[in-house]
Amino acid sequence: MNSNSDIYLVEYLEHKIFSELVKYIHEVTENFKTVSFDNEYMTKYISGPLMVEFKELIYSHINKLNNFEINKYLTLSLEQFNSHKPENRKKELKELYLELYWFPNTIENKNLSDYDKAFFNNGIRAYERFFFSFKSETEKALIDFKSGLIGAPGTFQPVLPVENVKDKISYRDFKCFLKHLEYNYAYDIEVVTFWYYMRDDIKYLKKEIFENLFALSTDEKSAYLNLLRFELESLLQYVWATTEDINKWLEKYNISEDELFVQKYLVSELYHILNKKRPTFAESLEPDFDSNIEIIQDCFYNYYYGKSIKNILDFITEQESKLITSPQKIQSNRKLKTNLSVPQLTCLFKALLDNKIIDAPVKMELYRFISESFETKGSINISVDKIKNLFENPDEREFEFWDKRFLNLKQYTYSKLGN
Repeated sequence: MNSNSDIYLVEYLEHKIFSELVKYIHEVTENFKTVSFDNEYMTKYISGPLMVEFKELIYSHINKLNNFEINKYLTLSLEQFNSHKPENRKKELKELYLELYWFPNTIENKNLSDYDKAFFNNGIRAYERFFFSFKSETEKALIDFKSGLIGAPGTFQPVLPVENVKDKISYRDFKCFLKHLEYNYAYDIEVVTFWYYMRDDIKYLKKEIFENLFALSTDEKSAYLNLLRFELESLLQYVWATTEDINKWLEKYNISEDELFVQKYLVSELYHILNKKRPTFAESLEPDFDSNIEIIQDCFYNYYYGKSIKNILDFITEQESKLITSPQKIQSNRKLKTNLSVPQLTCLFKALLDNKIIDAPVKMELYRFISESFETKGSINISVDKIKNLFENPDEREFEFWDKRFLNLKQYTYSKLGN
């Protein structure tokens, strides 16, 4: 990479990708009898060798800079990712393609032939597909810097606290995941961009969780997973889009959810809508404006928002189950039988919690404890979701039930006092 720190990351990517594309085109045209064009060549190059080189390059380059320069370099590079999206740069990228194609000669024709258009569009599509992954890597580097994990020691006060357990673990990917969940509708970025963010974030976060669990003791593992769960479950209240909601639009545009982000379907009308910026107010006033565009974008964005959170929560549940040893599993099956209904039992624990007789900083822990420890009339296995719903929406009749029982308990304790 050029040592000049004014060459930012998107410019670097553009030059690398189209240099490789031109090099490959020359190879194919010069050896057309033995080499046929591979439509997946640029996809393999960008997702493989270039992605590895890009990650290494970020850290090797900023090692040469002071902290002020690192902050400027990464921040401005991220701004470039917003301003230099491939779909908005086709004119500039075409000029770059032609310049590289004809180098060292002068450009003979500024118009692309049908042959060149096919090559150029193949490179653009591959670049668009992984553009958001490169942006995500840059964001992670900036988070590392602001957390004090990279940069010159002793010269920069971390902007973000480094949250860890005895300096054993990292929260970098978890913070990045939460950052991308800042909005629950398509306000700031396109749905397609968000989908790629979440795909990569989930992969990196699961890896981080695995590595953190390996470094922690059993008690620390439980506390760590509880913290992640608490943070993520608080976001579920912002999820409203259901599978039925998106199926309505998938059926209208005659495409399945599995097909939506597959290469050959990227030309579909629905994909085009999801890959567009949210319409501006001025656009919404135009006579031919389709009001369904905003509805579709928000629906799919919120659906992937909730799906991503639930994906990680399911992963956390899976890791929690592995922490339970065999004796604990046996013990958890010895549930205490009660003569109460599920709503009555839940109401009792709500009363104990609200009156500070018991303490449960993480309510989900209490819900799971009730589910694993008690049998009720007609219910051997009580759903955690059902307990959670009853806690949040208690029935007045259950309080009337306990009002009578508490009066009986009062009379009982009174008799035991010898009065």
